[in-house]
Amino acid sequence: GPGTEVIVPGHTFFASASAIIVAKAIPVIAEIDDSHTIDPVDVEKKITKYTKGIIVVHMKGLSCDMDAIMEIAKNANEQDLVICIISGGGSAMMPMPIPGVSLNDKIEITRSLLRSTATIEEINTVRKHLSLIKGGKLAAACAPAKVLGIYISDVPFDKIENIASGPTVPDETTTKDASDILKKYGINAPLEEENHLVILDKSKIENYIVGSNIKTLHHLKEFAEKKGIRTAIFPDFLKGEASKTSRIVLDKFISEGMTLSIFGGETVVKIKGNGYGGRNQEMALSVIEELPEDIIFMTLATDGVDGMT
Repeated sequence: GPGTEVIVPGHTFFASASAIIVAKAIPVIAEIDDSHTIDPVDVEKKITKYTKGIIVVHMKGLSCDMDAIMEIAKNANEQDLVICIISGGGSAMMPMPIPGVSLNDKIEITRSLLRSTATIEEINTVRKHLSLIKGGKLAAACAPAKVLGIYISDVPFDKIENIASGPTVPDETTTKDASDILKKYGINAPLEEENHLVILDKSKIENYIVGSNIKTLHHLKEFAEKKGIRTAIFPDFLKGEASKTSRIVLDKFISEGMTLSIFGGETVVKIKGNGYGGRNQEMALSVIEELPEDIIFMTLATDGVDGMT
């Protein structure tokens, strides 16, 4: 609200500052360092009693100094409340690799998993154990402060530990779990064979999901029905190979006889040869030859990258 300050980098997207203004708060511009991202030294200079947030933006593939940013988080004390606003996509956009693993290593491991048919749960399990911030480690860094995690979900069944790999959520997976997943898909990675858990004081952590795939579908259904369109939500979170799920959705739609059927989820594509993938396109194209002339099948992706589009 009025008087509240949020620190943003001088080199960032327009929305980083405009969203703050819409919320009637004041964007405070911090300098950038040699990485062309926010300068942690200047961030500390800009913190006042009115500071309520710091927006960290990794610009155009350039990662900011997350070690220094985490040190700022560690300054929180028992009287502080650290609010973390997290959405799907955070797994890719908030990197902080463990010692011995470079950012390029992590990118290649993630790329290999994405080219396989690994589920998002499997991918994020690996990500947690290659990171110093995911799997509850952000909350651990903020201790002894109270932590409030506000999440927008993009994962099956809204499992909060999988959203952005759960930086404020206690992690029940182990390094061995991550290693087993990598072995399953024939991927080499520098992970030690050990079992460990990040111990968190759960009484000081609260996490809530305020938006999700299913919530969006229900809003869409309500909007369509207000216009007199008989609408059904496909009952399952779509997952599995994109080329197969499209047929399942079409069959369900035809059998129910609805005017409109809406669905959501996260499918996968098994990459062959030098292919680029593109689950959104593949789902649409795989059903096109079987599509009756009076039915329109539309797929929309929100993850920003779909093959070469």
